[in-house]
Amino acid sequence: MGINYAALESTATRLLRDNGQAIVFTFETGEVIDPATGTVTTPASESTVDGYGVATNFKNAEIDGQSVLASDLKLLASNISTEPTVGAKVSVNGKTFRIMQVMPINPANSNVMYICQIRV
Repeated sequence: MGINYAALESTATRLLRDNGQAIVFTFETGEVIDPATGTVTTPASESTVDGYGVATNFKNAEIDGQSVLASDLKLLASNISTEPTVGAKVSVNGKTFRIMQVMPINPANSNVMYICQIRV
């Protein structure tokens, strides 16, 4: 019998919901410019996706002062409909953070949750 990854995702989401908080990811899409005319055919826009998460500090051994700063946080986030991307924003604890790095937890290509490095 194989592992039920859908059940693992449900468990991870439930634990993050029950022990964490609601978070909101904001994704920006750039404007589309018609190369022939130079005019904007589609304006830039934002979309949001709700999820659940827990933000924690990085361990001292993980902080190198360059790629991971002392003020960065590690965000454990539920699986959402749009995969978090570097440069997207996320609202946690009433503050907006920029996503610096994303590590999906996806055994057998089945997303369970994400670990994100976030920065003010």
